[in-house]
Amino acid sequence: MKDAGHRQRVEIALKLKEPDHVPVHNFANITPLKSANTTMGKVRFDAKRSAEIALKYAKMTHSDFVFPQMDINVMYQDLGIELKQPDDNYTSVISELIKEPEDLDKVELYDAFDDKSCPNCIRAIVNKVEATAKMADEDFHIAGISWGPLTVAGHLRGTEKLMMDTFNEPEFVSKLVKMSAKFAGNLERRCLEAGATHIWMPDPTSSEDLISADTYKQFVFGPGKAMIRDLKKHAKVPFVMHICGDTTNTMKLLPEMGVDLFSIDHKVDIAKAKAAVGGKMAIMGNVHPIEVALNGTAAQVTKASIACIEKAGKGGGFVLSTGCETPLDCPDANIIAMGKAALEHGKYPR
Repeated sequence: MKDAGHRQRVEIALKLKEPDHVPVHNFANITPLKSANTTMGKVRFDAKRSAEIALKYAKMTHSDFVFPQMDINVMYQDLGIELKQPDDNYTSVISELIKEPEDLDKVELYDAFDDKSCPNCIRAIVNKVEATAKMADEDFHIAGISWGPLTVAGHLRGTEKLMMDTFNEPEFVSKLVKMSAKFAGNLERRCLEAGATHIWMPDPTSSEDLISADTYKQFVFGPGKAMIRDLKKHAKVPFVMHICGDTTNTMKLLPEMGVDLFSIDHKVDIAKAKAAVGGKMAIMGNVHPIEVALNGTAAQVTKASIACIEKAGKGGGFVLSTGCETPLDCPDANIIAMGKAALEHGKYPR
C-alpha cells in the first residue's frame, strides 16, 4: 500500500496541528455510484464493486477518507424491521420494532460478530469495509459505520414517539439509548476487525433542531462516552461524529465524550464552531451540500471551500468537507474542486 500521506495528514490535524495542507473528506458514500454509472440496488451487497468505486472516487476527488457505499439502514434488516429498498437510493426504515415501552425487555438485538444472526448487515456493511481495506493501494482513512445511539433508538422506537418519550417515559429512553449505544458500538467494533481505520458515527437525531443540548446530556452523553471509551480500548483509532442541523451547544459536550473529529453541518457558522471547540477537538466542514456542492458550479465550490479554510483552517485541527453528506447527483467536477481547493489554497506555511 502506498503511503500517500492521507492518514498522517489527518492524524496531525486531529492533534490540532497543521499538516502539509488541510485534509479533505469528500463526505461521499452514495455519490460515487452516480459517477460510476451504477445504482445502490446493484451494489447494495456487492463488496468488491463497492470498494472499487469508492477507492476510485476518493482518488479522483483528492479525499483523505473513503466510504465504501455502505447502505447503513440495512443494519436493521436482520431485526425484522420493515424496510424499503429502492434501486436508486438508500434503504429506508418504515416501521418500528418497539411499539410500546414495555416491549423493550422483549427485544433482542443481534451480535455483529455472529454472522448467522445478521447476514444482511455483514454483506451490506462489514464485507465492504473488509474489501476496501484489502483493495486500497493508498493509505486512505477507511470508515467503519453505524448510526449513533439516539438515531438507533429512534429507528427502533420511531423518532416522533421517542421525542415524546423523553418527556413521558424518561427511564425507558435512558434504557433504550444505553442498549442502542451498545448495539452501535458492537457494529463499529466489527468494522474495525474488518479493517476500518476510523469510526464514523452519524447521529442526526441528536440535532438541536430536535432536542436541546441538556436533553442530549441527559440521555446520550453517558452511554455515548462509555461506547467511545470501550471502542478506543479495542483499537486506538479516531472517532468521527456528524450531527445534522444546529449543534451550537451540543458540540461543547463532545470533546469530553471522546470525539476526535466533529463534522459541522452547513447550518452552523464554522468560524464560531472553531472558536467554541477548536482547542479541544478537530472540526470538519462545511461547504453547503445543496446550494453549493449540488447546485453550484466548480468555481462556486472553490470559493466556498476557500472561505471555510480561511475561517477554520488557521492553527490546524480542521478538515475540509461538505456540511452533511454530498447528494447522489453532485457533479464530479464540484467535489474535485473541493479537493483541489485544499491542495492549492489550504497549504500551511513552512
